[in-house]
Amino acid sequence: MPSSEPNFDLLGLVKQIVDLNAEFCREVAAKQYARAAALRDQREALQQQLNQSRNPIVAKNVQRLLQGGLTRAPILSLLEQDESAVDDRLLHLVRRDPLPPRWLLDGYGGSCRATVAKLLNVDALESNYFQAQLPVFSQTTLSKATKPMEWVAVAIREAAREMSPVVWIITEPAYLAERGILDVLLQLLRVPSTQFVICLGETDAPFAASFREISGVTAMGGK
Repeated sequence: MPSSEPNFDLLGLVKQIVDLNAEFCREVAAKQYARAAALRDQREALQQQLNQSRNPIVAKNVQRLLQGGLTRAPILSLLEQDESAVDDRLLHLVRRDPLPPRWLLDGYGGSCRATVAKLLNVDALESNYFQAQLPVFSQTTLSKATKPMEWVAVAIREAAREMSPVVWIITEPAYLAERGILDVLLQLLRVPSTQFVICLGETDAPFAASFREISGVTAMGGK
């Protein structure tokens, strides 16, 4: 098996597959179908090597990439535009929590998107959360929407079609309740397969019980 060879170059193999796939797509666009078929066969032979390796997560993520599953959904991408810095204290705290994330950070009212992204290592090909989408529902992201409820509905539909994992990040529940969005999000979070991180600041205490009663939630103190 390729992975048993001392000098097996996993990343080099992945690069060859991705490059062949890009060339294959160019030849198809140019209607050079014979050349495209030859490139496809080369790519599939290399994919077979990858599938036989001891790196099933990498093989799965490469297959996802080739199938176009990493195209960013429009509304999910807009909701990801939440600027934050990595919080080392929070990173240490959530590192001990079980995956998949169904976390309630009680007492942490800031944005945690960058910290969650680093924890899940969303840029690493060997991560189960490779290229995960981390949409944020907050006043910052939803203030861009003239009809925020429509954004929520579209985001949920986009997530259902995503091949990449989606981890919802919920902050500022008072604002979400005021805009009539919170009840819809609570329904989403109650679905057992939904992955999420909820950040509650000190002023969000009236909403804590609604989140704590969600099945499978892991609650912890924040800052």
